[in-house]
Amino acid sequence: MILTKSSRRNIILFVLAFLLCGVLRNLLYRVDFAFAFSSIFCSALTILWIITIQKRVTDRRLRSLILWIAVFFLLHFLLQILRYDVFDGDINVRRYLWYSMYIPMTAQPLLCFFIAVNIHRPEDKPLPRCYRLLIVIGVLLVIGFLTNDLHFFAKSFPSGIMNDNGQEKSGPLYYLINIFIYGLYVLAFTTIQKKNHQYVARKYRWIAVIPLLIGITYFLLFPFDLYALFFRTRIWNMGEMMGFCVIATLEACIQTGLIPANRGYEALFSAAELPAVILDATGKPVYHTAVAPHPFLQSDTEKRVSHPIPGGSIEYLVDIKQVQSLNQQLAERTQQIETRNAYIAEETRIKQERAEVENRNRLYERISKIVKPQLEQIDYLLNKSDGCGKMELA
Repeated sequence: MILTKSSRRNIILFVLAFLLCGVLRNLLYRVDFAFAFSSIFCSALTILWIITIQKRVTDRRLRSLILWIAVFFLLHFLLQILRYDVFDGDINVRRYLWYSMYIPMTAQPLLCFFIAVNIHRPEDKPLPRCYRLLIVIGVLLVIGFLTNDLHFFAKSFPSGIMNDNGQEKSGPLYYLINIFIYGLYVLAFTTIQKKNHQYVARKYRWIAVIPLLIGITYFLLFPFDLYALFFRTRIWNMGEMMGFCVIATLEACIQTGLIPANRGYEALFSAAELPAVILDATGKPVYHTAVAPHPFLQSDTEKRVSHPIPGGSIEYLVDIKQVQSLNQQLAERTQQIETRNAYIAEETRIKQERAEVENRNRLYERISKIVKPQLEQIDYLLNKSDGCGKMELA
């Protein structure tokens, strides 16, 4: 695995954008929609990332699962915006939005686990049916949390104020759903690491561990509110940090080759022996092979070929000496064939004439055979009549 210039650039830009999100959130503290800003910012990053996933990941199953993860992250960010900014004053709506956040929070680790087990799994080998039980369990847990007001097994409110104001108490359903969520994350990461050791070189195995360590550090320090020592508010929400860790882990899997993707083509293109150049929309060279003198100079033995591609065009030189040699050979063969065809045509004409003469001779012979008796009889009668005439004159 070799990170290309564009891959390194995109990774650095993604990390810097995530850091910028936390900085701007503190700068915009107490400004209207300041809480929603980080969610909107991370939503934009998620959308940009998933666009690249659609272009890069070649495994159809993994690409679909990653797309659904992005959808649930966007839903998570949307629910955060609605809960903390749009319906900030409505306790009932806020409470149901709080319950609803467990839909994406439960779906994300479930999808991560399915991605992990499908990595390097043959397409003709479906997952065991027992895995569907995880989906059923997740759905039941989410339904139980959404209907908390009917049984209060997830959260109870001894103060009588049904809101997450710190006075609520957690019930068994709350602990079950959290065990389910974090248990699936552990299973997913364990599976990824197991396959990481099977398919990835030793010196690159640590890349997928970095996002996990960042996430563990964040969530362990989260209850202590250490941000107050340095910042006015939390740098990132839990949903944004979870999104960063998951996206970073999946991107690490792509870069290390665990998830098959179109990558490393810049190095492959540069090492090609064909003189070729990729140009942007303005005609400026972006990538070129090592043997590509640009601009290309055409000659009698080389031809410049250009084809449009998304975002620009590609130009390359084609050595036509072999084509010219083949064309010359083809012309010679064509001339030989034409000469031979003319000879064969003349030979065929002579044979046809000879056959016609032979047919006429045979026809004449048959006619002669047919009329010969009549001619002999006529000759006999003529000779007989001549003899009788001579006798009468005498």
